[in-house]
Amino acid sequence: MALLTLRDEYPDVGVVDPSYHDFAAMTQKLSVAKRLGAAIPKYDRVIGIFNVGAHWIAFLIEKNANICHMFDPLQSERNCSAIERSVRKVMETVLGLEGKLDYKKIDWCKQQDGSSCGIWCIAVLEMLLAGFVERQNLQVAAVFAYALPLQGDQPADEACRWRVVVTSSADECQRDIRVAY
Repeated sequence: MALLTLRDEYPDVGVVDPSYHDFAAMTQKLSVAKRLGAAIPKYDRVIGIFNVGAHWIAFLIEKNANICHMFDPLQSERNCSAIERSVRKVMETVLGLEGKLDYKKIDWCKQQDGSSCGIWCIAVLEMLLAGFVERQNLQVAAVFAYALPLQGDQPADEACRWRVVVTSSADECQRDIRVAY
C-alpha cells in the first residue's frame, strides 16, 4: 500500500510488485515484477522493495540516468548484493536496461532497532523521490534518522502514519508518511 501511495504522489514513478522476488522461475519473476506497472514506458523512475528472510530492502531505478539506488536499512553488503543480483536478473530485463545500470549503495541511514526496516525502506524511497537527498547533499553527510508513530489521528482500519525525522549537518527535514501494516 505504501508503494502505491508513493506512485500516487509522484506521477513519474512505476512500482515493482514486491512478490516478484519470491518466485523461482524467471518467467514468473518477470511477469509478476510488471504487475503493478513498473514496465510502463511513461515512468522515468521505478521503485521496489522485497523481503530477504525477515528483513525488507529497497531500490529506486532512475531510467534516464541509468542508476539504481540500493538501500538496506542494516547496511549489510550481503543484502546490497541481493538487491543488485535481483535487479540485474529481473528489472534490467523488464525495463530494457540490460547492462546499462550503475549501482549506488545508500549508506547515509542505518536502522537503529530490530523492527523498522520496512518503514525505513519507504522513508528513504520517498526522500529520494522528493529530491531531499540532492538538496541536502546527504550522500556525504552523516545522518541521524528515526521514525515515530503519530498519536491521535491513526484510524485503526487504515495505514499508520509515521513522522520521519532526518537530521544532517545542514538542516532537518520532517516528513509524514503512511505505512501499511
